[in-house]
Amino acid sequence: MSSFLIELRKSLKVFCNLDCNFITLTKDCQMQVALEHLELLPKILEKLTLIEKKLEDSQSKRWMNVKELGKYLGYSVDHIYKLRDDTFFEGIHFHKRGKLLFDRIEIDKWVIGADTSNKRQEQKNNIDAILNSVLHKKK
Repeated sequence: MSSFLIELRKSLKVFCNLDCNFITLTKDCQMQVALEHLELLPKILEKLTLIEKKLEDSQSKRWMNVKELGKYLGYSVDHIYKLRDDTFFEGIHFHKRGKLLFDRIEIDKWVIGADTSNKRQEQKNNIDAILNSVLHKKK
């Protein structure tokens, strides 16, 4: 059985509360539904459309508040605030414009590890340079 069919059946079971063992795939990946279950197709289509819309919404929304980011990453709100304080950079990962907004694109880069190793070192070097210039001026 193809992994697509297995995942489709699992999704329909979870989201539609349907046991979908009546769905099969042919060798050329055409879906077949037993005649006695045709009445379920509108319900399946409705649920799949809803799933698709939710996926589009979650992937297309670029700016998220703390609660939305927590849900997106699976972290608590407190952990999001800790990440903001310890890990994320203002102006890169988040912005304060009346309320705290996180950039999903930069957060995604951080999650996969392609984010800030160079930016972090560059910012550290800039801070060190500023501190050194201030300390040397005082002497």
